[in-house]
Amino acid sequence: MNNSFFMIGKINFRSNLFVFGIPLLMFLLLVTITKRSNLVSEISVFVLIDLLITVPFVYYLLIRSKDISNKTIIIVALLGSFIACSILPKENLKIYALPFVEVLVVFL
Repeated sequence: MNNSFFMIGKINFRSNLFVFGIPLLMFLLLVTITKRSNLVSEISVFVLIDLLITVPFVYYLLIRSKDISNKTIIIVALLGSFIACSILPKENLKIYALPFVEVLVVFL
């Protein structure tokens, strides 16, 4: 058997695990920080920025040299917005989320 074939498959699996694992870990850490914090209303702006801008940007940096489509960044941004809607207080979300979503739609 050709060992180089199996090694390439192993590297691709680890590479994809790294590419999808880092944003997933970022999402999980943001959810954990928000759920355990007593200052949710004070940090909600920063968590929202991380969910809608930082995580998709890190994901873009991870996939730019891979064969993964750049359109998957939209999925990561939408996932961040769904997570933000579920973990952040509604009164803070209405004030800050709408401008971020509008900017995201304009640039896409």
